[in-house]
Amino acid sequence: MRRLTLLLSFTLLCVTCVFAQASGVADNPDTVGLTTFAGITALVSLLGTQLAKLVPYIGEHDWCKILSSVGIGILASLLAWGLQLAGFMDGYLWWQALLAGVASGLSACGFYDLVKAISGLFKGKE
Repeated sequence: MRRLTLLLSFTLLCVTCVFAQASGVADNPDTVGLTTFAGITALVSLLGTQLAKLVPYIGEHDWCKILSSVGIGILASLLAWGLQLAGFMDGYLWWQALLAGVASGLSACGFYDLVKAISGLFKGKE
């Protein structure tokens, strides 16, 4: 049984190596960084999480998490727009970059935190 498992493993490894061979350098590689909306959202999520760890008040209150994520999103998108890092923001005006930052911040904070904060308004304190 061990030999059969070893043989199948090597067979799969060999097939994977053959398919992984590249025929050349890609002309336009897909990158994820500050050049895409998802990259800006990932940066906002990373910075928001680290800020929540650094400042205990933000980690305890859902509204502070949401507002800090939106603020970081606005700052990150305006920097990406101002430095012309994001290709999708090429024709944007300042207020469109601001709205993209708000959307990025809301995406980064997560839908769960937003629903949890809104439901906390309507739930009675125990």
